[in-house]
Parts: sequence; C-alpha cells; structure tokens
Amino acid sequence: MVAVVTGGNTGIGFALVRQLAMLGLSVVLTCRDVSKGNKAVESLRLQGLHVSYFRLDVLDHSSIKDFVSWLRETLGGLDIL
Repeated sequence: MVAVVTGGNTGIGFALVRQLAMLGLSVVLTCRDVSKGNKAVESLRLQGLHVSYFRLDVLDHSSIKDFVSWLRETLGGLDIL
C-alpha cells in the first residue's frame, strides 16, 4: 500500500508518516520546503524507516500535476491520502 501525507514534515503529519512507515506501508512525505522535507526524511531513515520525499505545494496546480505524474511513474498511484 502507498500512503501520501501532505505537510508531513512536522507535527501530526510527521507522526502519521512515522506510524504508517512502521506498519510497513510505502510512505511519501510531502511538504513545500525541500530542506525541511529532506531533514524529516533523514530523521526517519535514522530510525530505520524507509520514506520517500516529494516537494509539493497543494495550492500550486503545476506542483500537483508534477507530483501526480511522479507518483504514477514511481509507485503506480496511491491507496491512502
């Protein structure tokens, strides 16, 4: 199963990313700030969890289109948003 968490770099989103990854799901953490997104993913990887990151601005149509294309090509789609 593939889960996408928007705003996954802090707070409830970050906790959700961690829990889903611990359950064995393929998780994509998204946020607008590349530096913060990469830092969050690195923190999870240090905990032994595999999480992908993609820069996504949910208010930007072209950002959404880029993400959807990447998601389809890379993971075949999603099961949980």
